[in-house]
Amino acid sequence: MMNSLREREINSATTYFRNICFMKKDRVTWGTVKIISGSHKGRIGSYDDDTDDNKYAIVYFGSPMYLSEHYELPHKCLAPISTHDLTFRHEEIFKTLKGEAKISVSKQAELFAELTLINNEMGERMFTARLTAGKTMKVFISHSSKDEEFVRWLAVDLANAGHTPWLDEWEIRVGESIPSKVSQGIKTCDAMIVVLSEHAVISRWVENEWQAKYWEEVTEGQIKVLPVLAKQCEVPTLLMTKKYADFTQSYNDGLESLLIALQN
Repeated sequence: MMNSLREREINSATTYFRNICFMKKDRVTWGTVKIISGSHKGRIGSYDDDTDDNKYAIVYFGSPMYLSEHYELPHKCLAPISTHDLTFRHEEIFKTLKGEAKISVSKQAELFAELTLINNEMGERMFTARLTAGKTMKVFISHSSKDEEFVRWLAVDLANAGHTPWLDEWEIRVGESIPSKVSQGIKTCDAMIVVLSEHAVISRWVENEWQAKYWEEVTEGQIKVLPVLAKQCEVPTLLMTKKYADFTQSYNDGLESLLIALQN
């Protein structure tokens, strides 16, 4: 049982990683997807199968186990999802259901089915992120505590792509020495992601963390520090010469460029 669960987790992470890295070249594989064009743009669905002529994807906006109604959508309308996509759509559905505008019973049922699909996907991703050992890079995430929501999304997506993110709220237990655990995390990581924002650039903690890895990079001649621009801010002088993964315009584009960098 445990081996089957383990295999499922690894296969899920591998598929997600491949989808993110090649989303602009290959067709998305089966599973939970985002609709990026057409009348269903923005929705989250379950890509369950292809039509007999293989021209369209069969998509359910909920679990195929409980729904009979499905849609046949062009493959170009589908894209891999990130944790950000799931969270955004989750909030969007809640606002619609709680809004003042009247919604038909059938529409409510449709939205609840999609919401259930999103909750299940989020739960599986969080489970995989916390328990699945990474197959590639050990990545320390240096950030301001005021950017925790963004960092949590990022850590989950990195883990589901097969990496091992070091995140303080996951790694430091009650009673443990924070400076000691952080120092150990920095020393043992393969790379450090610096999440840049107006809060991070004035944080002494963040500055000390990434500079420790930066000088290791200078000494060894290998890339160790990967800047991530979460919010527009003044980039520190030592990092200005580095290309950063820009999440300010599109979370998914930023994630894609970061995952490609972690392959090298």
